[in-house]
Amino acid sequence: MEAIEKLDALHRRFERLRQVVDHKRLQVQWIEEEVRMCFQQNNVQGIAKLAREREHLLGWITAMESFIVKWEQYWREYDAVSGWFSAGLHMQE
Repeated sequence: MEAIEKLDALHRRFERLRQVVDHKRLQVQWIEEEVRMCFQQNNVQGIAKLAREREHLLGWITAMESFIVKWEQYWREYDAVSGWFSAGLHMQE
C-alpha cells in the first residue's frame, strides 16, 4: 500500500509542476502586455528588461516541460513493466 501512496504522490507532483508551468505561461502573457505599455511610453530600457525576462521564462518553461515529459515517460514505462505495482492507483483516477 505504501508503494501505491508513493506513486500517487509522484502523480500529484507532476500535476503540481504542470500548474507551475501554466502559471509561468501566464507570466509570459503579462510580460507581453507590459511590453505593449512600454512601447506606448517609448521605454526602450523597460522593453529590453522585459524581453530578457520573457526569454528566461520561455527557456525555463521549455526545460520544465522536457523534464516532465522525460520522467513521466520513464514512470509510464516502469509502470507498464510492473503494472501490478500500481494497479490500485489507476482505479482511483
